[in-house]
Amino acid sequence: IVYTSPNGSFDDVQEIDVSFGFDDSQWMGDFAFNPSLTIAFELEGQADGGGDEGVYLQLGVEPSYQIVKDDTYPLTLAIPLTLGLSLSDYYEDPDTGDDETFGFFDAGVALSMPLGFMPAAYGAWEVYAAVHFLFLGDTTEKINDGDSFKAYGMFGVSMSF
Repeated sequence: IVYTSPNGSFDDVQEIDVSFGFDDSQWMGDFAFNPSLTIAFELEGQADGGGDEGVYLQLGVEPSYQIVKDDTYPLTLAIPLTLGLSLSDYYEDPDTGDDETFGFFDAGVALSMPLGFMPAAYGAWEVYAAVHFLFLGDTTEKINDGDSFKAYGMFGVSMSF
């Protein structure tokens, strides 16, 4: 993965990321947790602007429940939760260079529904809307102009074959 800033806000960062996700719905039924894990190794440049290439760990779950059971238009409620941590030098303090373990915690509420009116020949379409609450650690707060909390929303339409 290469992170770059079109307006030069930060230097390019190159990483190798390894991600694992698990669909536990066949065992958990309507209350699936869908756990995920990502480990990232910085190869060149640093996401925090520090001096050392770091190692990142992301843990996530997305419990979900189908709140409207319908063959064509089921509505699913999900609670995505993500924790971002530094395993080694990923969130270095820009002033001291000390490594801060806690990077962020993101909690959200999401609704999704397939677009059942789309012909199957065009793939599986879905509409999605969410609101998230992002809590930043000390280092991520410093590199985000002192903001320790952000709320943000998302809306999208996806298609897959």
